[in-house]
Amino acid sequence: IATVVKEVPVIVTEEEMVLKAINVASPAVVALQTEASNRGKIPSVLLGTAFLVRGDGLFVTSGSLVQMGKTYEVVTETGVKHRVTVAVVNISGEVAVLKVAPSAEKISSTTPVSFPNPVIFSEGSITIGQSVIGIGSSAGGNHNVAMGIVSNLISLPPSTVTIVATNASSVENIGGPLVDIHGKAIGLNLTAGRALGKSE
Repeated sequence: IATVVKEVPVIVTEEEMVLKAINVASPAVVALQTEASNRGKIPSVLLGTAFLVRGDGLFVTSGSLVQMGKTYEVVTETGVKHRVTVAVVNISGEVAVLKVAPSAEKISSTTPVSFPNPVIFSEGSITIGQSVIGIGSSAGGNHNVAMGIVSNLISLPPSTVTIVATNASSVENIGGPLVDIHGKAIGLNLTAGRALGKSE
């Protein structure tokens, strides 16, 4: 008896791709805030967004949000807090690398430190007209999402830095990742309308 297998094409809409990309990247996107002080009498202040780039607790954010040597808190979408210190700021001051403090456990729990899957960087090149998504984090674990396109690419010689002009970067997602339609990072949101390309 012969079996006939009929292949039916599956149509995936752009909306479905965008939602999938957000779901892939957003668990690694965290709120960046000051530490509460005076035994909690002075509450934390939300500064912006950071995102996990390595599974052992390495985060990236905009250098405009932090100061070298200071300690901050990052809060995941599930409400877990981690103390982080500013490990590195690049020469131009646009990118800061945050590292979970060596002695830090979760501030809100005594269980071992664990992190979500980090954001993966795209291996492809950035192109004008490409659909992109800016993701930010706010207090309470909610994410701020902006959809847009790459409207221009600006080189800053003699360095290899590329500035990405896009309406997906906004004041609500500064320090967060600019991701492609597959949820892979292509840049870091710096200011409204401006992101730093992943070559940096």
